[in-house]
Amino acid sequence: MSYTNPLEIPEITGLVASYLEGKDLAHCVQVSKKWRDLLLPYRWKTVNVGAVLTTYPSRQYPRRRFGPHPSDIYRHRHLIHDLTLTGETNGLENCNYPNLRKLDLSLLGAEDFERELFLELTEPFPSLVSLCLQSLKLASPSWLSLSAHPRVTELILCDMAVKAADEPLFWVLCERLETLSFFTVIFDNGTIPAEGMFDRLRVLDVSEVENIALSAQMDLILRCPNLK
Repeated sequence: MSYTNPLEIPEITGLVASYLEGKDLAHCVQVSKKWRDLLLPYRWKTVNVGAVLTTYPSRQYPRRRFGPHPSDIYRHRHLIHDLTLTGETNGLENCNYPNLRKLDLSLLGAEDFERELFLELTEPFPSLVSLCLQSLKLASPSWLSLSAHPRVTELILCDMAVKAADEPLFWVLCERLETLSFFTVIFDNGTIPAEGMFDRLRVLDVSEVENIALSAQMDLILRCPNLK
């Protein structure tokens, strides 16, 4: 009777990997070359990395860094499907992730929020589907580069501001989305183009949006005929 290694069955391997934390998976890939080949893709499928300031109660301490080393992320970037970058990102947001499907980017801390971030997203993320931006200021070219990603169908904004000059392009970008979420978002102008239709939108979650009148928000809903 032939023997089959259970870990060579993808369904079992995926189930085992789902129960293991990142540090446990890191130990498993060091057991043998066979285990490494089988489990390494799961080890790097989801990555959370960054550096944040810690304050207690009124004193600031050095940044606490967490997650894999940037050089390791760069080496295994082709395996990453879900990436969360918080605080200092060391330029990781602009690396080439050929299989990245979800990006969660958050710059925390006053010094981070005061500088504008330019995301060069024209080439690096060909598979990107979901984008979450939190507590950061985007330079104007970033919205233009985002519009070049036809696969992005989910956009989540939290503690963000959209400049008046960027609003027309922003709403054009939203026309191709299936999920759009606002959590404490400030619009400089707050005017939604009258000709815009959002036929693809299935989920619209609006919470604490400033400078868009309630009547305009209701009109936006009417222009989303396929909401669930």
